[in-house]
Formats: sequence, structure tokens, C-alpha cells
Amino acid sequence: MSLTEQQEQLLLALVGRVTDIEAKKKEQSDLNALESIIQNWTKLLIPIASSKQTLSGNKTIRPQDPALQVLDCNGGNRTVFLPSASKANKPYIVINSSS
Repeated sequence: MSLTEQQEQLLLALVGRVTDIEAKKKEQSDLNALESIIQNWTKLLIPIASSKQTLSGNKTIRPQDPALQVLDCNGGNRTVFLPSASKANKPYIVINSSS
């Protein structure tokens, strides 16, 4: 049995669509795995070298503060001010733990 040109084009389009769907499933799976890794690392790091706070206002992080900041915005919009790079000389990780 031979396919017409139109049938062949439809079949190729369908195969391409299935391939796209599978790639998106793989991408989502990779994102879920990465999120899980981040959550696990966060659980390990928070007790060691972090600051966990519930904010009632804006937050200013000082150079001597821990690099990992876990902040609950307590239902509001908050601004977090970081020290200048020349003063802090370290990266900061700020996690919004608000639900």
C-alpha cells in the first residue's frame, strides 16, 4: 500500500507533534527533578548557614548576614535591599517562602 503525498505529509506532521510532546514531557520531568534537588539542598542548607524570617516590612541584608536568606513576606509586598558587591564580596540566595 502506498501513501499519497497528502497522507505522507499528515503522517510526518503527526510524528513531529508526538516528538514535540515527548520533548516537553522530558523538559517538564527535568524541571521537576531540578526543583526537587533545590528543595533538598535548601532543607540541608537552611539550618547550617541561613537566616529564616517572617517580614513585617522591607528587609536590608547586611554584608555580615548569612548568604542564604529564607524570607516569608507575610502576605505583603516586600523589598529586599542587598549590600553592594564591593562591601559584601559574596553571592546571596534569597528564597521567598511565602505561600
